[in-house]
Amino acid sequence: MEHAGFWKRLVAIIIDTLALTLFGILFALFLAFCAHFLGIAFESKGVELMLEIFGALLGPLYFILMEASSTQSTLGKLAMGIFVGDANGNRLTIGRAALRYFGKILSALILGIGFLMAAFTENKQALHDKLANCYVMNK
Repeated sequence: MEHAGFWKRLVAIIIDTLALTLFGILFALFLAFCAHFLGIAFESKGVELMLEIFGALLGPLYFILMEASSTQSTLGKLAMGIFVGDANGNRLTIGRAALRYFGKILSALILGIGFLMAAFTENKQALHDKLANCYVMNK
């Protein structure tokens, strides 16, 4: 299988970021509507806490569950015709998808160099791919 290049991966993450942002805005609007309907101030601590919890869980749940799903792709990866799998292209377990997701924190902490590795390594793996022993491939 052919490994997906850096630029396809970059466009995929941009699409995913836009999708998550839109979903977050829609959720906040829904929450504001519900708070107004129930007579609760949108600025209340309870509503604020719900938004913070939602925001903290949205990214991890989206990436982990989508990449461990039967599509092996997020919306951005689907749009770009790429998917995440093991060396044989098999589906990731939830644990491996979680390791890959949280490995992205390390990739970011080292000034993004972990992400740039996908442009220069033989199998086009970023640091978080290497940590989880997985690959992003073209369909």
